[in-house]
Amino acid sequence: MPLRNAGAVVEGRAEPEFGAPVLLALGGRGIRSLERVGERYLIVAGAADDGDDFALFDWSGAASDVARRIPADGLSGLRPEALFADYARPVLHVLSDDGGVQVGDMPCKALPSPERKSFRALSLPAGG
Repeated sequence: MPLRNAGAVVEGRAEPEFGAPVLLALGGRGIRSLERVGERYLIVAGAADDGDDFALFDWSGAASDVARRIPADGLSGLRPEALFADYARPVLHVLSDDGGVQVGDMPCKALPSPERKSFRALSLPAGG
């Protein structure tokens, strides 16, 4: 949903005013993270559960435009939860939520020692 008065909301001068929701066809996936890169948006999308059907999409931001799936073989085996751009390089970083990944006989998020808990990251050319 577009936020029509972002500046006034951030400055504390107004309550949020939202526009009509924008529905994107992402193959049954939901948006996990969305990042503006240049004049476009990159979207990492996946299932609501611990499934492994993730994909990366490119979208113009216009409600009338479709999101296009971008080949991203590096996502295989990851559970992308967030993405962010490093504009100095330019590189797109994808962070994987590995809480449900088995480490020995238990999921990563249940490990008793914080030092043993981890996540993975993938870096891709931003191309925006």
